[in-house]
Parts: sequence; C-alpha cells; structure tokens
Amino acid sequence: MDVASGALIPLINKLRSLLVDEYNLEKRVKKGVKSLITELEMMHAVLRKIGAKPPEQFDEQVLIWAGKVRDLSYNMEDAVDAFIVRGEE
Repeated sequence: MDVASGALIPLINKLRSLLVDEYNLEKRVKKGVKSLITELEMMHAVLRKIGAKPPEQFDEQVLIWAGKVRDLSYNMEDAVDAFIVRGEE
C-alpha cells in the first residue's frame, strides 16, 4: 500500500519554489506557505509510516484519512500549478 505516493513531495517542492524571490510574495503569504509546507511534511511522514505496513493493520478511518490526504495533495498541486502559470503570464 503506497498511500504516501500521492503528490505530496512534488507539491512540497513546488511550494518551496514559491518562496524564492522570483515570485515576490508578501511576507504574510510567505509565512503561510512555510506553515503549509511544515504541515504537509508532517502528513507525509505519517503517510510513509502507514505505507510501510499492510493495510489490514490499520482502522478503516486511518485508511480513509490517508486516501483523502493523497487526493487532496493532487488537488492542491493543481492549484499551485495554476498559481505559478498565472504568475508567469
């Protein structure tokens, strides 16, 4: 079960790229991005632990949460991609 695969690592890397001066984000936005990166890194660590064990070792709610986080990571990556494209126009 590789629930950790999602888009978390690519998403975290894209968020880190937003912190470079090229995007010229406001201070409060940079702070929010940094906070989001920290939260996503913690989620990724938990997902890696879940992914290292057979699914039957977990309650159904843990597996549902892991799937929701994975799905959300793809949606977030799409939103960050759209933001980056708009910033490059």
